[in-house]
Amino acid sequence: MKCIVDYVEEIKKKHNSNNPFEICKLLDIDVIYINLPKKVKGFYVKFFDSQFIYINCDIEEQEKKYVCAHELGHALFHAEINSIFIKDKTLVNSAKLENEADLFAACLLLNDDMFDYEKTGFTTIDQIALFSGVEKRLVQMKIDRAM
Repeated sequence: MKCIVDYVEEIKKKHNSNNPFEICKLLDIDVIYINLPKKVKGFYVKFFDSQFIYINCDIEEQEKKYVCAHELGHALFHAEINSIFIKDKTLVNSAKLENEADLFAACLLLNDDMFDYEKTGFTTIDQIALFSGVEKRLVQMKIDRAM
């Protein structure tokens, strides 16, 4: 998992951004907003040489940012994998792929400065999550795997 952490830092530096929408644009990954069932927040698809991230247009803006970052993780680490096929037709551990995409999203959206008490004054995961708009479980994931 450390390679994901290092790769995210390279991406942030290369593109001078941690905004998943900007990075998608720079990488020529189309982000499409679409009506999806409530339980589906988004998904990634590669069709020939084109890449697409579909995001449920009915979710909150902050959640759209997380979904975009998560699906960008799939685009960069699992580009050739059809997740729907995997879940139904193979023995591949889809939970591992989802954890990798979540770690990518956590590292992309949460700058290390957010964890520096002297700079932010934040003393709890709840404070970091509230300020960043990132779920507590992702803040914890960044602490556990990346710090």
